[in-house]
Amino acid sequence: MEAKKITSGTYILWIDLAQLSHIKIGKLGNIKFQQGNYVYIGSAMNSQLKNRVLRHLKPSTMKKNHWHIDFFLASNFTQIKKITLIPSHQKEECSVSQQMRQKMDYEVTNFGSSDCKCSSHLYFMGDHLEF
Repeated sequence: MEAKKITSGTYILWIDLAQLSHIKIGKLGNIKFQQGNYVYIGSAMNSQLKNRVLRHLKPSTMKKNHWHIDFFLASNFTQIKKITLIPSHQKEECSVSQQMRQKMDYEVTNFGSSDCKCSSHLYFMGDHLEF
């Protein structure tokens, strides 16, 4: 019997921001981002994990900014360095985010968490962690 492939779950984007930047993030407004490494935790259920990650990899000129992360990734100074997939039938984005929060320098308040009770889903990890 063949195992069924899990096509939903949580993903982690490991992002480098090449220089200090002020970026307008949708309704959050202009936010000052320090140069360095960031980690974003998102999810895609209903068999959309692959499509969601591929969407994030598209140039900003080929998609409409919808989520907070879209605005961040639209900056000329951001680059996704690594992607971690956590396939699951349950939405585990918030628990992964809380675990990540404990390891990071600081969070970008209210980023990517408008649909949950988390304080953020984007964290700054400075230069001390490798991808």
